[in-house]
Amino acid sequence: MTDIVSEKHVLRKAVRRELRTLDDGFRKIASAAACERLISLKEFRSARTVLAYMAMKTECDPREAVRYALDNGKRVAFPLCAADSRLELYIPEDENAFVSGSFGILEPDPKRSTLIEFDELDFIIVPAISFGRSDRRRLGQGGGYYDRLLSSGHAYRCGFCFSLQLRDAVPCEEHDCSVDCIVTESELI
Repeated sequence: MTDIVSEKHVLRKAVRRELRTLDDGFRKIASAAACERLISLKEFRSARTVLAYMAMKTECDPREAVRYALDNGKRVAFPLCAADSRLELYIPEDENAFVSGSFGILEPDPKRSTLIEFDELDFIIVPAISFGRSDRRRLGQGGGYYDRLLSSGHAYRCGFCFSLQLRDAVPCEEHDCSVDCIVTESELI
C-alpha cells in the first residue's frame, strides 16, 4: 500500500469512529443547521436541478435542503451506483421511489425515476468522509464514484458534512476532486 492510500485508510477509519460517537439528537440538529446554511447559498437558490443524496445513519443529512428545493420548484436528482463503478443520476417520481442499493444506501428505483445527464445539474450536494479546509479536497468512501462524477461538468459543488469531519488537509491523489465550498452546521468554507 502506498503512503497516501495508507493515510486515507487511517483517516477514513478515524472519522468513521468519530461519526459513530454522535448521538441522533445532535445529528438531527446539526444536519438542520447545515441545511439552513446550504439553503442560504445564492448558487443553491438559483439552481434549477440539484443532485442530493440519501444520508447513511452517520452522515450529515441534506433532507431539509431537499424539501426546500422541491417546495421551490427545483428538480432534485439522486445517485445510483451503477455496475461499472459510476453514478447514474435519477429524479424519483416521489419520496417512495427509493430502494436499498448495493451498499445498503437508499437509491432511486430506476423503474419509478427519470434518468438525467450530468450536464443537467446546476448544484451538487457532495458527501464525504472528510474535507480539507486548506484546499477543499474531498476524501470519499474509497470507491471513486464521486471523483468520476465531479471530474467534469459545470455544476457548483458544495461539500456537506459535520464540522468534526473537517481536517486542515486530507491525503489526496491526482484524481481526488475538490469542491467549490464546504458547508457544516457551524461554518461555510
